[in-house]
Amino acid sequence: RWTIPFTHHPPFCAGPKHGNTAHLVDTVVPLLERGGVRVMFSGHEHNFQHARVDGSDYIISGAAGKVREGRPQGWEEAGTVSWKDEGHFLVVDVEGDRLTIHAVTDVDTDGTFTYLRPVDRAGDEVPMPIVLQR
Repeated sequence: RWTIPFTHHPPFCAGPKHGNTAHLVDTVVPLLERGGVRVMFSGHEHNFQHARVDGSDYIISGAAGKVREGRPQGWEEAGTVSWKDEGHFLVVDVEGDRLTIHAVTDVDTDGTFTYLRPVDRAGDEVPMPIVLQR
């Protein structure tokens, strides 16, 4: 069974406009860790980001309507492993102990998805989808 919290402000964020949300990092993240939460979804920063901090994954999906251009600068502080400044939405599949996250940028008339191709700090493409195991 998965417990999946959602927030507007992300605890961990590399920018370019917003950084980590200190009160969430200090108060909410410890609660999530004690509760065995493996993944959390947020918005606020208008791009896609995937951070991994202390074995948990934090996904920012804030670019469904407006995209904020500009490269994040706070990679290390936020634990960010990938990002992309492109409009998208998420499709999340849960099958038992496996959770799969797809970031979709377009849907063709036949229903075929085009997937986001995020990059790491060096600008190299990061394989998708994100697959988590409990």
